Amino acid sequence: MSKEETDEKKPFGTEFIETVVKPVVEAITIITPHAVKYFQLIYHHYQKLPTTHIQIIFGSILCFFGGIYPTLFAAFEAAKHGGIKDLQKAVTDLTNEALIIIEESKKDDKVDANGDGVADVLQISDQEYVLRKS
Repeated sequence: MSKEETDEKKPFGTEFIETVVKPVVEAITIITPHAVKYFQLIYHHYQKLPTTHIQIIFGSILCFFGGIYPTLFAAFEAAKHGGIKDLQKAVTDLTNEALIIIEESKKDDKVDANGDGVADVLQISDQEYVLRKS
């Protein structure tokens, strides 16, 4: 069977999954824990800042965003009036869930069910990989 014949029998979207989805999932798995730690560090320092320093930072952000100032200001005000505490809780919950999923994915990456010394995720096709991780 030639490569052309096997390409014709692939389901719609398989090539997209093989070339885009797998690398994106791997990138998210690598980047997310570092991003979470970075934002937690920023938030920790933010909480320690005096109110005047926060106002200076906020004013600088508004100053340098130029043409989108009204949109940025409206978003901040809407968040304050719409329940920023609920938003913070939801983002925290989602972050914790994402970290749990990433840790489980890393454990799955080490599984060698057939005992041949090579992790199973390295022996399966890209399509099987996507199905296994989703």
